[in-house]
Amino acid sequence: MPAMMRFFNCVFLLLAGVVSGTLAGEGAGAVFSFEAKDTFCAVELDCGESFSFKLGNGQRRVFELVSVGARVLYSNLKTPKRAQADGALVYEMRARMLADGEPVELVRYASTQEAFYEPWTVNGVRLWFDGVRDVGAFMTEKHGVCLPRKQARFAFQDATMRLCPERVFLSLEEDASTLPIARIHNGDDTWMGAFLGADAHNGLDVNSPIGAPLFAPIAFDTQFLFESLAKGDDNNRWRAVRTWPDGTRWIWQAHHLLSAFPPEGAPVRGGDVFCEAAGIKYGAHPHTHFMFRVGTSEDMDEAANAGILVDPWMMFWQGFEDRRDERGDVRARMKPLAPAEAGVAVRFSSAVSNGGNGRAIRNRVWTFGDGGISHEAEPTHTYRQSGVYFVTLTVDDGARLAQTTQALTVRANPGFKDDVPDFVLEAPLEEGFEKWMDGVAEVYGQPPARMPARLKWVARKESPTVLERCLVVRWLGAMTLPMLKTRITPIDGNEKQRPPDWLEVMQVASDDGLRVHVRLKADALPAPGRYVVRVNVEAEGALNPKQSFEVELLVPNSPAFPPRSRRVQHPREKIVSCQSPVGFYATPYFWIAPQFQGQPEGVSKPYRMNGGRADPDAFARFAPDLEKGRYRVRFASPTPFAERTRFQVRVRHANGMTTRWVEPAKDRLIGEFSFEEGVEGFVDLLADQAEGQVIADALVFERLSP
Repeated sequence: MPAMMRFFNCVFLLLAGVVSGTLAGEGAGAVFSFEAKDTFCAVELDCGESFSFKLGNGQRRVFELVSVGARVLYSNLKTPKRAQADGALVYEMRARMLADGEPVELVRYASTQEAFYEPWTVNGVRLWFDGVRDVGAFMTEKHGVCLPRKQARFAFQDATMRLCPERVFLSLEEDASTLPIARIHNGDDTWMGAFLGADAHNGLDVNSPIGAPLFAPIAFDTQFLFESLAKGDDNNRWRAVRTWPDGTRWIWQAHHLLSAFPPEGAPVRGGDVFCEAAGIKYGAHPHTHFMFRVGTSEDMDEAANAGILVDPWMMFWQGFEDRRDERGDVRARMKPLAPAEAGVAVRFSSAVSNGGNGRAIRNRVWTFGDGGISHEAEPTHTYRQSGVYFVTLTVDDGARLAQTTQALTVRANPGFKDDVPDFVLEAPLEEGFEKWMDGVAEVYGQPPARMPARLKWVARKESPTVLERCLVVRWLGAMTLPMLKTRITPIDGNEKQRPPDWLEVMQVASDDGLRVHVRLKADALPAPGRYVVRVNVEAEGALNPKQSFEVELLVPNSPAFPPRSRRVQHPREKIVSCQSPVGFYATPYFWIAPQFQGQPEGVSKPYRMNGGRADPDAFARFAPDLEKGRYRVRFASPTPFAERTRFQVRVRHANGMTTRWVEPAKDRLIGEFSFEEGVEGFVDLLADQAEGQVIADALVFERLSP
């Protein structure tokens, strides 16, 4: 290689690794220093390198990259790294970091709906995990250069700030709350998705009708067609440039355009229509290809040299956020968290949350990442051990749920003795008490599947049944405490209202500890309707003396099955799919939902998959509202299970719990079981020890007898 070319390559790599920051050292141990500004920062790191970021309040946060990894979760390629017409591939990226000295792992997916993710917020820093170079082990760069030049790429900013200081518009007309994966070209052309299953995609392709208007997401200083049919090129590719007052330069590109409207070099305003989309060399579906590059005015010219390529989803994310605020959607927000210390109380606040369309927030629940729970607006919580804890706030305005998560680091405190007693409430197999996968990116725009820390019942006056649930009290520290104090209150906080007659809460001491039994009294069912009450639990002398959970009772005014008639006879059946609004639940942030062109169809579109991972804590649950009786349960016939797929199902029925292995490609039958009235019974598809792809699509519950 000529010496001059080697020199320019070294300069390019250095500039690609640092945007709006300064470098202290190089290689292992190098620290890149940044300060909060009006726009986000970006950096590429090798393992052992760090970035130090000064927040707007003057506090500094340090993130060190420890290790990275990537693995394929689904692929139909006949030959690895060789594109094919119906090629499809989903993969997972991981980055292990030290966040202010505490270990944290970030996980995200590509080529599936989960590619449109909610950025992490860690110690007040909004963090985008953009990509890892390891994906080059199973993808090429034949569809454009996009892999990090170092081992990982990140973007970040002060979580109290926006992506940029002005309103961001959506480039395409879009009524959904996020980009649906079905609207992405071939279902795979997300940022760094696997184009035709093999080639890393260096942009974001969004399908649209030929000639659809494209809107400028922000105001640009200048714009032009850098390639055009008129100049003899094979495509119309548009580039717009914005240099911000803080010195950051953004370059936004849109390809496959039918035409461009503004005169070359003229500025455009945010929200203005600047072209007609999707008319030139668009492949299988008319679409627009978006690219996003950031740098500084010193290291980047308008020809898009140097700088760092980042995921265009970031621009769409801010556009969706701005539109949600304009529409008055319900929003769960917590004040940014700062590093804490074991044994020292942390105050949390949901004051910046709001209900939708002027509605007040009726209910909220905090889960603190260590088993602790609170329903207060501004609770305090004390952590007993060091580590990184993911704190989630869920709010309910009576019409919709919203949720947000932040992570905070808790450092060790030599003066705090870990033997201080404390307790948490656990309810094995109850959806509301299942622990989520810490560090996995949340899917943007999807409301939470359920309210955390809640037990749910469905009961009918026509078929009253005594139902009971049990919560386990897990003591922390070197000693236990006396019996707990329990108190039932309505969620509106009106403590003068008497506890409901239909609910009973009892404490039962046993050889293996204390349990809280929650019992539904069948002879005292209220009128048809939905009822929610809160159970406050207190242990005087504990580190966190107050915990709480809720009980929801639905008394329907209609039967689980329609009345028999000449057209509805035995046997009757219910089909529950993973797209059912009720009756289905999946472990959050684990099950992937790709939707590739030519993908075998099931009952649901898309269905959920486990990605071939044998995770011991992940399950997909089918729990329909049933009449009391005996049922034959089977997998729906269209579900495309592959040969040699083998996994366990767990069935809760009237006589207890049954777990058995199934091979659905050979036999769709799960078994015959008796179920109680309502949603007491369920069938779980377990990822634990699974072999092959577990597909959560649809189950059939065929009623055999009363």
